[in-house]
Amino acid sequence: MGPTSVDRFAATWWHYGQRVATSADADDTTGPTNVTLTGSSARRLHLTAACGISVCLAALVVETWRAVDGNGLSWVYVVEWPVLGGFGAYMWWRIYHGYDRLPRASSPARSAATATPRTSPTDTAANERLDAWQAYLAQLEADDRDHEER
Repeated sequence: MGPTSVDRFAATWWHYGQRVATSADADDTTGPTNVTLTGSSARRLHLTAACGISVCLAALVVETWRAVDGNGLSWVYVVEWPVLGGFGAYMWWRIYHGYDRLPRASSPARSAATATPRTSPTDTAANERLDAWQAYLAQLEADDRDHEER
């Protein structure tokens, strides 16, 4: 009996970017594969984050001036821009330290053992409908070719 969907789900628990060890990981000694970005990817990320956070800070200053001058709606933006800037900083940190990338399987045998089967009993009806649809499209295409030849 192969692994159930619950087993596959339980084998991939994630907690704050770190993969939590489960019984399925007993033979996997490689650990998490979070790698800090380097080179041009890191420079582009830093530049994007710096520009985005700078825009948020500038917008905060502008909206604060507008709010102090009497624009009541600007008080909402005074709160919004720091939240957006904080989210940008959070995402910069996560991407820079590699938490956006999922680890690869440590061996082909392990990935084959945990892979989801391509077909299941519930997919049979869907496959039959797909085959019927493709046959219908092929018939339409043949009819069009016949119509064009006349």
